[in-house]
Amino acid sequence: MAGADGLGTRRWYTYRWVDLLLFPANGPSATRLLPEHQRLAVGDHVPDGPPETGCSFTVRTLEPPSVLVLHSDSHLFGRLAELKGVSMDWAWTWLLTADAHGDTRVVQRNNLRLTPRWLHLAYVATMVPSDFVMARSHLLGLKRRVERTTSDRGVRQPAA
Repeated sequence: MAGADGLGTRRWYTYRWVDLLLFPANGPSATRLLPEHQRLAVGDHVPDGPPETGCSFTVRTLEPPSVLVLHSDSHLFGRLAELKGVSMDWAWTWLLTADAHGDTRVVQRNNLRLTPRWLHLAYVATMVPSDFVMARSHLLGLKRRVERTTSDRGVRQPAA
């Protein structure tokens, strides 16, 4: 699944300013699809964020070429992770479907359970807008790389 390549350290394919601002220790996003990241299996861990945070996802479901589900409960770190009663359960899902023209539609969905309520409200107020920017940059970056790869193989180039 090509979408699986877009995750984790150096795999986000985000805007360069996002890499510099949020993930300077990870280096820039890759400029092409990375074959070494195309071999995910259920149970694999995918690093996410600055290395010192220990944040990662675990591959829960993988049905190439159309379904990828990642799970994390490690995205609370630092003092937040040490607070009693604070927890996070996060599933991140990608579904790829082909339309009648042979183009691929990517649906990306986040399901997140945060406790206590104040943490949920803080997340909605701050992280939902930033996650929109991240998801958009990630998906557009992945699109550019996939289109470049398919045109290199002589496959039909999507209309602009």
